[in-house]
Amino acid sequence: MKKGIVCFLFLVLICVKITTAQSTFIKLNSINDADSIASIQYAYPHFRDGRVFFANKGITAAKLNYSRVNGEILFRDGNNVLALNKLETVEMVTIAKDTFIVSPDGGFVKRIIAYPAVTLVKTSRIKLLDRETKGAFGNYSKTSGSKAITTMPGVARTGNNVAVDENLSFTLTDTYYLLTSSKKLIEAGEKAFLLAYPSHKKELKTYISSTNVNFNNENDLTRLLLFLKSFN
Repeated sequence: MKKGIVCFLFLVLICVKITTAQSTFIKLNSINDADSIASIQYAYPHFRDGRVFFANKGITAAKLNYSRVNGEILFRDGNNVLALNKLETVEMVTIAKDTFIVSPDGGFVKRIIAYPAVTLVKTSRIKLLDRETKGAFGNYSKTSGSKAITTMPGVARTGNNVAVDENLSFTLTDTYYLLTSSKKLIEAGEKAFLLAYPSHKKELKTYISSTNVNFNNENDLTRLLLFLKSFN
């Protein structure tokens, strides 16, 4: 496995990490890696300076973060972490140098690059896949009859340690989409680009075939959109 795998500074206690084209698999211990488990649900290790831009041209500054659990924009209110609501009134959100826009499917997506026809956006999602509990003889085993886990532990109580000694397996998945001018969200792929640019199907197929575009690679996708821009 190459050393260039994307990682995060706050996950210094990761025990196991394997990366595929789309997902990063992470294994953490609930006792030794409690801080990492508390922070992995966020896109940023700390709440950062951000601004909320409203449709009525109002702007509000706040300490913000992006939830990898459900795509919400979060803000601090005293000791509480709350989600930004009334999304119909929001135009966009900036956190540090990143820009997020409201997704037609709910929540927010990160804007990568925008053109008149489409906007390339990305979602990042973390899921707890499995847990192994430490037994009486120091061995870890799966809970009998356990079902697939799709939510993070401690999300409602950010920062609390997990009391039970468990090995927790997560997957962090980045997915790219095309957001069309008609506010339709389509997962990035050859079909999505052909739908978004029906007048350039021949050129698209030739480019995709000749350059072997990886639709999970941000650089490949931005180069493809730059190529299509030349036809406008």
